[in-house]
Amino acid sequence: MLERTAAALEPCTFQRSLPSSIRARRNLHTGFWQHGAAPLDLASLWAPNGHDTQGMREPAASSHTPDRLVASAFLLDFLYPRGTVAFLRRLTPASATSSVQRQPQQGTTRLFTSASHDAHAAPEPADIFEHGAPSTPSPSTQTIAPVASHARCSEQQDGQHVTAATDAQPELMRELMAQKDAEYFGQIWDLWRQLNPQRRAELRPEVIAYFHRSTSAANADRVLALFSEMDSSSWTPPILTAAVAAELRQGDVKRALKIYHTALKERELVGGLGHLLAHAFRHSAWDLIRGIWTPYRHLFAAKGVQAGDLSPLLAVPDLGTQVLEFMENIKACEGLPDLTPKAKPKQGRRNRPRSAPSDAEATDGLVRLLREASKRALVQPCKPDEALQLLQVISHSEWYSIYLNKAVERGQEEHMAEIYREFRKLSKHVNWRILHGMFDVFYPHDVAGLEQVYEDFHRSYGKLDQWGFRKYLKFYASRGDVRSTKRLWSEYVAKGHHKGIMKDPETFNHVLNAYSNRGIPEDTRQVFDDLTVKYNVTPDVVSWNILLKTYVRADRYDDAIQAFEDLSESVAPDSISFGTIMAMTGDKGDLARTESFFEQAQELKVEVDAAIVYGLVEAYCQNDRFHEAKLACISATRKGIPGDNAYFWNCLIKYQSHRRNLGGAYRTMDLMAEHGVKWNAATYDLALQSLLYTKQTDHAYQLLLSTLEDKSFPVTEQHFATVMSSALRTGQPRKVEAIRAAMEQKGYPMSMETSIATVDALLKQQSTAHRGEEGDVKRVALTPEKAHELGKSLVDYFQRVLQSQYKDPITDSGSDRWMMRQPGDKSLIGSYARVVQRAMVVLAQSGDFASVHEILDLYSKAMQGGSRHTASTPLPLVDTMMLANFLDNKHDLVKDAWEVAWQKALAQGRPKTYEKPGILPSHRYDLCGPVHSMQRVLAAEKDHQGLIDLVEKVTSAGFKLDSRNWNYICRALVEMSQWEQACDYCENMLMTGWRGWAPHRRGHSKPKTLPIEVRRRGNAPRWLRPDGITLNLLRDQYVVLKSEAPWSSTIEAQLHRVQEKCPRLWRAFLSKEESRKTVESGLL
Repeated sequence: MLERTAAALEPCTFQRSLPSSIRARRNLHTGFWQHGAAPLDLASLWAPNGHDTQGMREPAASSHTPDRLVASAFLLDFLYPRGTVAFLRRLTPASATSSVQRQPQQGTTRLFTSASHDAHAAPEPADIFEHGAPSTPSPSTQTIAPVASHARCSEQQDGQHVTAATDAQPELMRELMAQKDAEYFGQIWDLWRQLNPQRRAELRPEVIAYFHRSTSAANADRVLALFSEMDSSSWTPPILTAAVAAELRQGDVKRALKIYHTALKERELVGGLGHLLAHAFRHSAWDLIRGIWTPYRHLFAAKGVQAGDLSPLLAVPDLGTQVLEFMENIKACEGLPDLTPKAKPKQGRRNRPRSAPSDAEATDGLVRLLREASKRALVQPCKPDEALQLLQVISHSEWYSIYLNKAVERGQEEHMAEIYREFRKLSKHVNWRILHGMFDVFYPHDVAGLEQVYEDFHRSYGKLDQWGFRKYLKFYASRGDVRSTKRLWSEYVAKGHHKGIMKDPETFNHVLNAYSNRGIPEDTRQVFDDLTVKYNVTPDVVSWNILLKTYVRADRYDDAIQAFEDLSESVAPDSISFGTIMAMTGDKGDLARTESFFEQAQELKVEVDAAIVYGLVEAYCQNDRFHEAKLACISATRKGIPGDNAYFWNCLIKYQSHRRNLGGAYRTMDLMAEHGVKWNAATYDLALQSLLYTKQTDHAYQLLLSTLEDKSFPVTEQHFATVMSSALRTGQPRKVEAIRAAMEQKGYPMSMETSIATVDALLKQQSTAHRGEEGDVKRVALTPEKAHELGKSLVDYFQRVLQSQYKDPITDSGSDRWMMRQPGDKSLIGSYARVVQRAMVVLAQSGDFASVHEILDLYSKAMQGGSRHTASTPLPLVDTMMLANFLDNKHDLVKDAWEVAWQKALAQGRPKTYEKPGILPSHRYDLCGPVHSMQRVLAAEKDHQGLIDLVEKVTSAGFKLDSRNWNYICRALVEMSQWEQACDYCENMLMTGWRGWAPHRRGHSKPKTLPIEVRRRGNAPRWLRPDGITLNLLRDQYVVLKSEAPWSSTIEAQLHRVQEKCPRLWRAFLSKEESRKTVESGLL
């Protein structure tokens, strides 16, 4: 409060009106100095107080008035006139217990100080990477020894100056100015005013340099006042720098430039260049930069004078952006020469002849400035996308190394790959810290980058270090590259055998993981057993988790359950153990076992993470218990469980989409936002699929196009393939071509799935009905030659895809063969099963059965080494082969494949460890495809009893059929004169989902009454309802039988039985007739 009062009074003439009685004797309490006040500013009061002003100029008025209060010694003079000077020397007693040090100003919230720290002050480090202003440590509890040592003389008599103390003032000032933990600008100025002219002349350069450390306007005035007393003959670069900086702080750019240019011309001195350049870059004043830099370069060319400190450039916001803009300006005006470093001249600088600078030399000088500014921009640091351009301007390997080291420390990943690859061209040695950091940047997807890091390890150090061995073992193991893992593992063991690594299970886990990711459970189990039998090493929980993961990925339910039980007996299962096994049980729909595992995890106090919750939510969704699944998601999110919470929320969205419940999917997304769960890439995929499942192809396509523009989420080839497939399902083959063109325009390569969709669209367009000029419909037949041509292109593409997986792209660069992937990698090739199935369906429907068998042979060769056995083929591909054989009129092969499909479905759907009767929920619909092919075979053979037996066999085992199956069964039975049995199936299986006849539109304006969500859910395959074809076919037969009933008691009895057993179907028959009569009466 006192400081604020004094600051308010200083500009006035209040001091002149003070009565003499105000100068009463009072003791100054030390608490006054403990309230956090800022340094005292005495500059503006020396003249009014009558002090000596000889040789001093009054501080110039600044155009930028500082917005902080300036405390002054006037307050002390006002309250305590006799002891002011002495008290300044007696700030602290000599005793450490009663001393209070002046507080430094860094971080203070009180801005009424003449020396407050400016956050935008230009740093002046010795090392260019130690940027920032000189740091001010936290306040010390020690006394100010220099002040205390000179205070004893003044303690003898207050208000009197002792000659010895006055003579010691220069030493006191130097000691104060040397302090780094506090600032004494006000005290230094007070002490300076007490010096005689000779002492002032000696200390003036040091005092100017000290005040230059401050960024306040008051201290800038002091610098300029001191500078004005100096003759140009006593100028030095530091003094000039302080004067230029002070003028810039006062906003007087012209005076700053005048000082700079005068020193260049008259004294051949460079001072303040960094501050002037910083000002020019800050304001994008390109011509001003030329006017500042070009005269200096002339002086440098003539005399070799150095530029001095350019660290003020570090304080320019976004210096990298400014430097690149300046470079563009140079290109436009002067033309930018080659920035690559030139060879050093053979002549030394001293012997090199001087000549007038040419335009080319001036441009070279600007390039030199670009390089110097680029270095400072990199230190700031600059934006990641600007770094490579700035490094190319510098074009020196050392700066690449410096930047990469700092970027690795920051954890930066953006644009690191491009910078590293440029660095490799300039340097043969790479620091190990950079290699470690770049491995993390490239891992796990950039195989080429990881190979380059591997080469640089050997080129720089001759081998991998222990960190490198472990990382590359992990990398090869994650790819299932058994050969490379074993080769590197042998080297690692040989070099580290003496360290006892053979007793560490982690040493063997890499090899175990390689076999696991290869997708061969038998080999993995053999390696696992070798740990105890061959090497006498006890597997740890990580080893057990790898074995468990192997069985889960191979879909070996019984083996996975047994492995988890063995794991629980040998070691304590962790969250990864429970997350892995619960992912399998949840995915299978084994709710009871999943809940049991969850309870076990809680009893063992295992930390519940997102993977564990996902297994629980998946199990609920598989059993259609969506409310419990939603509650589990909400509860887990509120508890803040570790992991990506979107992982289990996505499960809810997925199943809502499968049910064609678009509103439910959107409500789930709203719940995610309400609970603060951020979307991940899978969430965006599911949002797009939700539109496609509900036949919103146009909306999905527009969403995809808008996403390509605003980049709201990363778009991949899979998104294009998904939209293409939806366009084909909704009968829009021409839209596929538009999507493919957009994909090509944006630079996306064609994938296997997009190629299949493109071929499918071409096949459909070839066989699409066209309307002639006279209105008659003409169908263009798809010739076998054209179908085979398109099919062959698809087969060739798939063959290239498989061949590309036998080795990584890095192999083509001529590097070691150990990067080659082994054929037969089931985990990789197995991922193509769904794509192969889609391709086979497209080829079979076009009639190109040769290509169907050819593409299946390619897949079998990749999976089984060349043998195509139906028993080892995945169930979806068996289903597709049944379809192809049916279309090729090979009914016997269809029946043979059915037996294989039946055994496979039973093995998957009813494992030995499944405790409930029936089929696991996730496998209940596995036979829908094979049953459909068998239905068509039996219908073609008019074997109605075989069809009935087939249905009974499948349903009694616990399998379920979808809406398409039941509708086809009913129609087939009607066509085989089994109308009553067809009515029975329709009543019991389909009529529960029937919502009435659609109103007649011709001459009738009644709108649809069903909500849009109900109509959408009716399109879901598992939503059982009779379609219009089935109901009309059953009703037509009913009309025929009804007309014959009066003449046949057998038919009459049959109608009576159907009426009793099928009441809903019977009402449908009657309501159809009533609806027809109502429409007819309305028309009449």
